[in-house]
Amino acid sequence: MSDVRAMVLTGPNQIEERRFPRPETDEDSALLRIEASGICGTDYESLSGEYAREYPLILGHEPLGVIEEIGDRAAARWGVEAGDRVVVQPNHGCGACRRCNDGARCNFVDGGYGSTPAAVAPALWGGFAEHMYLARGSKLHRVPDGLPLHLAALANPIAAGFGWAVRAGGLQAGDRIAILGAGQRGLASTVAVATVGRTSSPSRASRATSTSSRSPASSARTRRSTSTPRTPSPPCSNAPTARASTSSWTSRRTQRSRWCRASRCCARAGRWCWPG
Repeated sequence: MSDVRAMVLTGPNQIEERRFPRPETDEDSALLRIEASGICGTDYESLSGEYAREYPLILGHEPLGVIEEIGDRAAARWGVEAGDRVVVQPNHGCGACRRCNDGARCNFVDGGYGSTPAAVAPALWGGFAEHMYLARGSKLHRVPDGLPLHLAALANPIAAGFGWAVRAGGLQAGDRIAILGAGQRGLASTVAVATVGRTSSPSRASRATSTSSRSPASSARTRRSTSTPRTPSPPCSNAPTARASTSSWTSRRTQRSRWCRASRCCARAGRWCWPG
């Protein structure tokens, strides 16, 4: 079994090449051969030491690659097979709870590609390596045939642009938005906003006219009154049992698997809360 080379962050402004054993896969996991991995602003901040990390660490949470090995259950769950080119979302969960099955962020396992320390087996948790391990709770998206790699590698920032500029603000056709900065994040947000404008219903012009006739305060009140309150997800019977560990990284995540289950507290906040 050959080793896998990876660029490892060992401290602020310290990165070096290391070799790790090629991980074995089971029925619920896979191994991704990396072809490209985007460089995010948080990667720069992690390298400089501005973003606190637990070392050593393999950065890279915008990976693109080809599935080299995959278990049968993982293939059925993700709808992919060996040889498929995919992009991978930055976070992975337990893969068993309702939130994972709904495509939401897991409440029980806070796994992250490009942020999990290499001390956590099997170490290959980042895209700045020859291969990356795909855990059960991963979220993959198959890359269409013929899409150039340099465009497919933009999947993460473009998706984030929709999250920042469209979903977070409830943006609709006819709304006005200010995007500050023309870096990767600003350009991705611009693409998202332009796409919403092109693909929305033809009535956006009339909506824009009616919106502009109202005062900003009136528009804000209308949007707040029509927004749908977020309701908490139901508890999960498949939540993993917390394990004691001296690792600060592991301890933070095992603590998150023990939520208070106090219905008044959680329902009032509109989300699950963590004790302590």
